[in-house]
Amino acid sequence: MDNVKVSSVDIYVGKKLKNLRTELNLSQQAIGKIIGVSYQMIQKYENGSCRLGPNGLIKISQHFNIPVTYFFDGFSSPIEREIPTDTEAELAKMVSLFSKIKNPLFRRALLDKARDYLKDEL
Repeated sequence: MDNVKVSSVDIYVGKKLKNLRTELNLSQQAIGKIIGVSYQMIQKYENGSCRLGPNGLIKISQHFNIPVTYFFDGFSSPIEREIPTDTEAELAKMVSLFSKIKNPLFRRALLDKARDYLKDEL
């Protein structure tokens, strides 16, 4: 991946896009057609690895007759931090995998191991 950085607001907007799409029972391809991008790009917007620009936000807002502010409602970030794109993708994968672990003891052991590893790294 390139060195493009995404911010917490990009991740938030992506989640709002996914929420809107799923509430309307639409595919990523259908949203992509509205703003003129591929479904792969919609995936990247939704997971926050790429920034959905103002033009795309306006097209979606106009198409569904919702305010552009919908995508920012509820967002607050007292300190904005930027996350490298590759780190965000890895984090998303870790969260996805971790959420599939059913055994709470195993989840706890995995967290303890991660803490132990960080002690050695810092």
